Amino acid sequence: MNSNEDFDWQEWQMTQEADNTKRLEKRLAEQGRSMYLRLEQGENNLTLLKEIPTSKVSNWGKEQMVFKVQRNGETYDWAVTITSPLYMKVVNLMTHAPVNIIVVRVGTGKQTRLSLIE
Repeated sequence: MNSNEDFDWQEWQMTQEADNTKRLEKRLAEQGRSMYLRLEQGENNLTLLKEIPTSKVSNWGKEQMVFKVQRNGETYDWAVTITSPLYMKVVNLMTHAPVNIIVVRVGTGKQTRLSLIE
């Protein structure tokens, strides 16, 4: 019997993913950053935190502002493109932060659309 047949590949994959996530979280914490938020399809309940946003350039060369949000008690960085209609809505909400918001995600890739429900 080959040892590959006894090896639990699913468990190994899950362990590797968990270890990778821990390394990334440690590196981000050392830089004063958080994991980036991945919005699920449909409604996402978030709390917009009152922390000064930072700027960055996306992988596609678009200028973004990075806001701090919480989801299920975890803090994330949320990058919003400054040319997006969503951006000014988020900026206007910062005066009321921390504030609960719902962000609706529809579509994938370049067809992704986000809308905000206050």
